[in-house]
Amino acid sequence: MFCCPYFDNGVFKLLIFSRRKVVQEFNINEAIGINNKTRSNDNFPDPFINAVFISDDKIFVNLYHSQDQVMHHFIYDINENKVSG
Repeated sequence: MFCCPYFDNGVFKLLIFSRRKVVQEFNINEAIGINNKTRSNDNFPDPFINAVFISDDKIFVNLYHSQDQVMHHFIYDINENKVSG
């Protein structure tokens, strides 16, 4: 299992996939209730979102919402399709 956090026109997403298929595409904005007003900054080399597996079915996600200037972090449970923390 692999994951790829990405940013698409103000919407943060988490793509979860195996070697053969996409398992899930998770819309983070909807899950944590943020708007799509964040825009990338070409002069800022650091990513706006990172994710890492902490167990076989849980992913730690950390993102920066630039309009609100707030760092969000949570644990996403793949099996339950829900956010905690």
